[in-house]
Amino acid sequence: MNVLGIDFGGTKVALRVEGDEGRAEEERLRIGRGEPADAVLDRTFEASRRLIDRVGDVASVGVSTPGIVFDDRVELAPNVDGWSDLDLGERLRAEFGSVTVAIENDVKAAALAECREGALRTVPVGLYVNLGTGIAISPVIDGRPLRGAHGAAGEVGYGIVGCVRRWDASTPTLEEYAGAAVSSGASRWPTTSPPMTSRSWSQPPVRQRRLRGCGGRHSTRSRGT
Repeated sequence: MNVLGIDFGGTKVALRVEGDEGRAEEERLRIGRGEPADAVLDRTFEASRRLIDRVGDVASVGVSTPGIVFDDRVELAPNVDGWSDLDLGERLRAEFGSVTVAIENDVKAAALAECREGALRTVPVGLYVNLGTGIAISPVIDGRPLRGAHGAAGEVGYGIVGCVRRWDASTPTLEEYAGAAVSSGASRWPTTSPPMTSRSWSQPPVRQRRLRGCGGRHSTRSRGT
């Protein structure tokens, strides 16, 4: 039985067809700067057909993608222009017909692979950390990635860097800083807007600071549950 895996990223697409006998073929596509989502998907389908022609028909297709995966869309996937506007599931089903297609967030898919075959295989509670164009984590409990109420558990890349007095749509996120640094191999933060200083990192939690300002002596120790 042959299977096809497609991994969409922020700057590349990786494809691999593998069969029971160990035969495998793979391709990598580079996503051009500003390349629209439809063009990326069309090139991916062309590459898929080439691989299937070389190895043979596939029984299933597994797809990983940045963003929050829903039945009819993928949200919070800004690295490829128009990716969140695609009905990715419908396009994939139309391309592969009756073949079973499974779609998952890329970091959660990687965490699941580690649970089944890798470093998290025997770990009851663990954490998968992804550092690339996108920054995210996937908590793992009893061999399964934690999805969260809306499928967005672990999307830490959208956290705000530093102390922000007024937020707007242009406020830099962790992913904009760290993702760019990781992708370029940089060893330090961009100089346009420095990270939190050692002093700001040393500030106690907000709740503790508020208690200190209330007068009298207050304990910050957690109560028993």
